[in-house]
Amino acid sequence: MSEPPDADFLRSVFLMEAWDTLAALEQDLPAFTDPAPVPRDIAERVLIGGHRLRGAAALHGFSGVSALAGAIEDLAGRASEAAADERRRAAAALDELIAALKQALDEIGQRGHEDPAAVAAELGRLVGPPPPAGPGERDTAGELARFFADNADVLAYFAPEAAEHLDAMTASLLRLEQAGPSPAEVAALFRAVHTLKGAAYTVGCGPMGDLAHRLEDVLGAIRDGQTALTPEVIEAVFAGTEALRAMLRSAEESTPELPALVARAEALLAGLSAPETLGADLAPGGRHRAGGRPGLRGGGE
Repeated sequence: MSEPPDADFLRSVFLMEAWDTLAALEQDLPAFTDPAPVPRDIAERVLIGGHRLRGAAALHGFSGVSALAGAIEDLAGRASEAAADERRRAAAALDELIAALKQALDEIGQRGHEDPAAVAAELGRLVGPPPPAGPGERDTAGELARFFADNADVLAYFAPEAAEHLDAMTASLLRLEQAGPSPAEVAALFRAVHTLKGAAYTVGCGPMGDLAHRLEDVLGAIRDGQTALTPEVIEAVFAGTEALRAMLRSAEESTPELPALVARAEALLAGLSAPETLGADLAPGGRHRAGGRPGLRGGGE
C-alpha cells in the first residue's frame, strides 16, 4: 500500500520538531549532574519535551521513538527530585536514551521508517525488558502469533484494510491535536475505529477487535457529549492506535515492543474511567491546571 501524498511532508515536519526537541533536551541535561536540585523550570521542560515527542512519534506510527521518548519522560520525572548521586546516574541514562533517539531519527530520515526491533533491543538494554504476563493476564503477543500463523490467508485482505483504517485514525488524531475538538472529526475517527473493530472481529482477530472496541467506547462517549475531548483522552487514543498498528505489524515481522505498547494503551484507557480524568480542565495554552500533568493541546467540546 502506497503512502498518502502528504506522508513525506508530515514525516519531515515530525523530524524537524523531533531534532529541535532533542537539542533542547541536551541543553538541559547538565542540570541533572549538578549537586544542587534540578531547577523546576528545567525539570518541567525535560518532562514536557519527552512527553510531546512521545505523543508525536506515536501519531506518526514510530513506536520505537515513542517508547524511547516515554522512557525519557519517566526517568526525568523520577530523577528531578532525587538525590545527587541518583540524578547523575539518571543523567547518564538520559544521555544514552537521547543517543538512541538520534540513531532512530537518522534511520527514519534516511529510510522513511525506523527499525522497531533494533530500537526495542536498545531500549531493553537501557531500561530493561517489559515484565512478562502474570498468571491470568492475557498474552496478546502469543495470541496474535497463533492467529496469524493459523490464518495466513487473512493477511491478503485484512492487513491492507486494517492499515487503511489505522491511517485514517492517525490523520484524524493529527487534525484533532492540531486544530482542537471538532464534532465532524470525532465522528470520522469513531467511524474508522468502528470499522476496524468490525473487520477484526469478522476475521477472528480478537486482540485487535477488543482494543478497537475499547477505543470505540471512549469515542462514542465523546461523540454523544458524555465525555470531553481532554488531552488524556487524546493520549489514550494515540496509545491505542499505536498498539493496534504494532499488532498488525506483528503479522509480518518481530515486534518485541508490542507487550509494552499494549500495556501502556490499556493503562491509559483504564485511567479514563476516573471522573476527575474524564472531566479534567485545562488552563490557557493547553496546560493542565495546578496539580495536573503536562498534556497535549486540546480541550473539551
